Amino acid sequence: MDQVTHLISGLLQSNLFKKEGQERVYFKVCTVCALIPDIDLVARIWGREAYLIHHRGLSHSIFLSVFWALLTTLVLKPKGANLRDLRPVIWAGTLCVIGHLFLDLFTSYGTSLLAPFTYKRFALDALFIIDPVYTLTLIFAFVTSIIFKKKQKLITRLAIVFWLCYPILCLGTGQWIQKREELLSKTQTEDTIKNHVLPEFLTPFYWKLLKEDNTQVRLYSYSLITRSKTLILENKKVPLALKEFQGGEFLDFFFNRFLRFPFTKPYGSGGSSGFIVIDLRFFSTSPVVFKISWDYIPFALVIESAEDRSLKKYGFTRVSRASILQK
Repeated sequence: MDQVTHLISGLLQSNLFKKEGQERVYFKVCTVCALIPDIDLVARIWGREAYLIHHRGLSHSIFLSVFWALLTTLVLKPKGANLRDLRPVIWAGTLCVIGHLFLDLFTSYGTSLLAPFTYKRFALDALFIIDPVYTLTLIFAFVTSIIFKKKQKLITRLAIVFWLCYPILCLGTGQWIQKREELLSKTQTEDTIKNHVLPEFLTPFYWKLLKEDNTQVRLYSYSLITRSKTLILENKKVPLALKEFQGGEFLDFFFNRFLRFPFTKPYGSGGSSGFIVIDLRFFSTSPVVFKISWDYIPFALVIESAEDRSLKKYGFTRVSRASILQK
């Protein structure tokens, strides 16, 4: 999730856990702990490749939750305070760290929850990275709890219930859509088609629906309001032929651990050939996004090969939806 949502989550948890006389330390620790797993964003300094490899990596391990909370409390505790007396603060901070991981798990980006034992990325595909309905509701609840201090505990508890239940509700909605599409595929003798439902801007009202078989991929915009889908992209699959390219750590990570729904398009210029590869998780199908002309597909990689099919070069590139849709 975005940092604003993580921040407001920490503030609400601070209101929930705080004890009289320790409000300030709870506020500081809970707020920082709700954000601290994203300390890996500093990897951007070393370029996009480093960012992609390390973001949502080790710093997002559930095994580091207590460590982050303990470190934060040590740094932010009042002078002269005994750490033993701040054990409830440490546990509150731990829950805030876990809350961060909880939200990230529900997105489609992928989170290495079990690092360093495995760097497999887990994703429940239920929340879009930016969810204005979710975030604005939480902000409204927090502001209301500040205005009506006598009702602060009640408002905060209701907000936390919403904070927990909304992602689960979205998850259930996505699974319902997927099962519905699987039943429709069976009735239309399309048993070989795999259906994937992915979050989109303004989920749970809009979703991505990906249908694929061995030869073709189709991407739809799905509206929960009308229970209808609109075809956005349809194309034949292009084999990646990855064994021909030896690109070191990054390409190994990108193709084997990051990509989930690869879509490739042939590319060639100046005596070289290759392909552009995108992940359809990041190809927007939202009618709202179309209207604001946000035409950039994140994490698009171009790979060029020489005439003997050896790797010539690779790098990120700006790719528009229009260029991908163009046949």
